[in-house]
Amino acid sequence: MVKNDRSWKKKTYRSGRPIAALLEVVFALYFLAAIVAAYVLKQWVSLPFIALFGFGFAYVAFLTAAHSMSRTNSEFPKALPS
Repeated sequence: MVKNDRSWKKKTYRSGRPIAALLEVVFALYFLAAIVAAYVLKQWVSLPFIALFGFGFAYVAFLTAAHSMSRTNSEFPKALPS
């Protein structure tokens, strides 16, 4: 049985390396360019997969930026409902 200890709620989350957030933005921009290239080259089959990666990296980059700008974890935006 787990001890009923709520001390974890008082702890703050510290992001990893700042270079990771920058790489997320770079990958999001790269996949945005890949989406445009796939559309121009009429590569319709690959377009949904590239878009999935692009929107995924953009979403994670947005959440990372929002988290780093907030002062407390209560201001952090919630993830999309499943």
